Amino acid sequence: MLWAAACVCFFGFFHSGEITVPSTNGYNAGAHLRMADLAVDNATNPKMLRLCLKSSKTDPFRLGVNIFMGKTVAAICPVTAMLAYLTKRGTDNGPLFRLRDGNPLTKPAFVSSVRDALSQAGLDPTKYAGHS
Repeated sequence: MLWAAACVCFFGFFHSGEITVPSTNGYNAGAHLRMADLAVDNATNPKMLRLCLKSSKTDPFRLGVNIFMGKTVAAICPVTAMLAYLTKRGTDNGPLFRLRDGNPLTKPAFVSSVRDALSQAGLDPTKYAGHS
């Protein structure tokens, strides 16, 4: 799940707060990403995915925006990462990114996981912020 969330953040130019929720009990289907906000161009061999972001800080009128991400041939691919995640997550309704226990991915949990990954890669996590 973390890999899919990180790939989507990177390729979609999302702020971490746009794909996460503030707290485990802070999920709001009208404001946060859910399964229904995700679409692919082809059910059998998707080459593109679309995420409907309901609002962002660059959308002052809260009209929402569709973000499209294409499949790459590189090791880092948002489409491949999301498809792998969805095979484990399933397609039932609810938060798009959620933990194994069913709770939504919170921003603190996402930032903490990214910092752990940075440490494991030998990088100093204090040199990175969680705002984007």
